[in-house]
Amino acid sequence: MPGIESLMKLAGPVGNAVLKSAGPYILRGALIELLKSQDMTTKTITGWVREGTSLWGLLTLSQQSVCRDYVSKLGNVNWFTAEWVIESLAEDFPAVASLIINWDEASEWLNKQVDIWLSEITGKQGIDKSSP
Repeated sequence: MPGIESLMKLAGPVGNAVLKSAGPYILRGALIELLKSQDMTTKTITGWVREGTSLWGLLTLSQQSVCRDYVSKLGNVNWFTAEWVIESLAEDFPAVASLIINWDEASEWLNKQVDIWLSEITGKQGIDKSSP
């Protein structure tokens, strides 16, 4: 299976633009698949919040590497916020999205998870949300 770099080269300039603009949708799909593989339910998320489980830690080293590689090609990831994650969850896991919205501890946990992911995939702490 070709890596992201090979795929971007094969795609050419127009394809690269498409891959970059599709970034949020591709990462949404990856996030949903990760959560499905973990049998995500409100009970699951409740346990994760109480135990402080790291979503990044649920990824294999190979998956982490692919995420970093792909995001490095995207450039701006200011769209990767807790709100974006909740919107991403709403279709496949509406009860989980609702739980996170309505439970302060879960909201705080999700914000921390987003910060961890941003730190891991960009190498930076947090993100400057003022940049376009």
